[in-house]
Amino acid sequence: MRIKNTSSGPVSLSTGRTEIGTDHLVVDGQQIKRKLPTGTAVISVRMDKRTAYLCELAARSQGRSLSNFIEQAVQQTLANSTISTHLNPQRAYLAFDPEFLDAIWDTDEADRLVKLAHFMPELMTFDEQRIWKQIKTQPDLYASHDAASPDAYQGWDLQKIRDDWDRIKTAS
Repeated sequence: MRIKNTSSGPVSLSTGRTEIGTDHLVVDGQQIKRKLPTGTAVISVRMDKRTAYLCELAARSQGRSLSNFIEQAVQQTLANSTISTHLNPQRAYLAFDPEFLDAIWDTDEADRLVKLAHFMPELMTFDEQRIWKQIKTQPDLYASHDAASPDAYQGWDLQKIRDDWDRIKTAS
């Protein structure tokens, strides 16, 4: 990744705009479209020029890409970070604690939102709060009739929520 900045403000490191599993990069003025590896997310990071330059030099010295360098730095920070939940405020989970990750992570966006609403509602964004409110107002999404179902989670029927996810998001 090459950083080019002609302004005197902060440097913006960006790998492009994501469209359903593709990445658009501009290299030497030409737009290139490539498939993203499965399980990755494209993000943009703003930092001052000095920090960006130091990251670039450190990545070069380690024979790694800038993206890989920043990802590893974030992972190292997360390994030492703790997160508390409203369910057990006295217990601080390490961000990479397998028990914590199992409790909050899911490959389905709908499942992640329900888990976040249960474990850490105080960390929900405004948009997530709106979606959660929409879910709570629909009693047919509640799984009280079949709490033993593998798709039941804290009383919610995750399969129904997944099936209605696009409609729920649009309505919120």
